This record gives sequence, C-alpha cells and structure tokens, in this order.
Amino acid sequence: MSVLGLDVISGFEHYLSVSNSLITLSLRMGEIDLARRVFDQMEKRDVVSWTAILDVYVETGDLREARRIFDQMPERNEISWSVMIASALASLKALSAGINIHGHTIKIGINKDVFIGSSLIDLYCKCGNPDDGRLVFDLISEKNVVCWNSIVGGYSVNGRLEEAEELFELIPEKNDVSWGTIIAGYLENGQSEKVLEIFNTLLLSER
Repeated sequence: MSVLGLDVISGFEHYLSVSNSLITLSLRMGEIDLARRVFDQMEKRDVVSWTAILDVYVETGDLREARRIFDQMPERNEISWSVMIASALASLKALSAGINIHGHTIKIGINKDVFIGSSLIDLYCKCGNPDDGRLVFDLISEKNVVCWNSIVGGYSVNGRLEEAEELFELIPEKNDVSWGTIIAGYLENGQSEKVLEIFNTLLLSER
C-alpha cells in the first residue's frame, strides 16, 4: 500500500463500518498482514467483519486458515457461504468446475436465486470473466445488496472502474462491503481524493 493510502486510512479505523472497509481495502492492495491487524484490533465485530477476513484467506489461497476462520464465526449468513464456496473455486482457478456448477443450477432451476447468482458472479469475475458475471447478474430477478456488491467488485477487480462506478451508484441500499469495494477500486486507480470523500462520508454516518 502506498504511503498516501496509509495516510488516507489513518485515524478512521476505530469505526466498525470503516474497519470492515479497511479489511477489504487491505486485501485488494495486497496488504494481508494489515487486513489481519485491523481485524484483530477491532473492539466489535459483526458478520461483515468475519466474512471480510474470511475472504482475505480464501483470496490468497490459504484455505486452511479460511476454514479455521469459517469454523470460528459466531454466526454465518448466505454471504459467508458464498465466499467460502465461490471464492475457493476462484482461488483455485477452477472455472471449468464453476461452469459445470452453473449448468447444474440452470438444470434444476435455481440459477436465478440471488445468493446462488452472487456466488456465480464472484466466480466468473475472479476468473477474469466479468462479462459472464454480468449476464448472471442481469438474470437475477430480485437483486439484493449481495449481488450488487459482487458485480461492482467484479468490474473493479478487472480494471473496469467506470462500469463499477455506474453500478455502485445504482445500488438501492449500500452496506459496508459496497463502500469497501468501491474504495479499493478508487485507490487502485489512483483516485485518492474520492477515497477521502468516501471515508469522510462513512465517518459522518456513524456519528
């Protein structure tokens, strides 16, 4: 992470939503130790915090530690399961396995389920196929913040920030993951002023 990036996040880390965003941001910048340090120093954690640190280890291929984190989670939701399944396949570059799974979901009629769809979006995008991820996204009839975050993150991680920004603005109700995803995209693309604006917005929202 650049010195500027560290300056941007300094002083905000004691806010829950900001800390959750910092974990995601640190992962995207390759600062795995920083992500874990933020998590370990959090006075309060929610399911978003746990899922964010889970994603850190899945993304880096440390599936043993990911499983340990997953087993320790006080509570799990559909997002946690999606991260564990789809990201594990993606980290192994198991696109062919993912395509087979996708085909099976179509066959049995659950491909339009929002959480199944989010997992497939995540898989396609992390394997470098954001356009296929977008096709899955468009087929989801009742979209929630999980699938919105998946496609925004998918475009962002593949360097297509303009499309990520457009979809981010359309998210009906943003959560910590939404903000963390777009923050990482801005920082990776050198748009530090926008990063500062978002951190200030998050800070004000918690007061």
